[in-house]
Amino acid sequence: MKRRELPEDLKNAVCCLKCRKVGVDAVRKKIPGLSKKYDRCQICKSYAYRYSEIIRSPIIFVILTVMLIWVMPVSENGSRPIVVIGILISIMCGVYLNNARKRKKIRRLLEDHMRKNILDGEQS
Repeated sequence: MKRRELPEDLKNAVCCLKCRKVGVDAVRKKIPGLSKKYDRCQICKSYAYRYSEIIRSPIIFVILTVMLIWVMPVSENGSRPIVVIGILISIMCGVYLNNARKRKKIRRLLEDHMRKNILDGEQS
């Protein structure tokens, strides 16, 4: 299937993966202690996502991993613990793959929404 470019209004639409709906009513809540906010679906109370807000650039995750390893305390013999480095790399890879999977699901949901609206528009 040919990938289409998503319109900007759909990229910023609030999507709920649990309800499988686009443009759901959502409440914007603040994460305590951080400036970041997240959306909650009014219908099912699960997380709601915006396609444009999901980070999936591998460069960002590589840079964050290197920064975390760089600031990690050094042991007495001058090396960093390999187990902790492995755990950090595993966590960052998991976060990256989770973001990529969610972004793919949301894109599929938005494409289905576009296809359904185009078919509805042609029939009427």
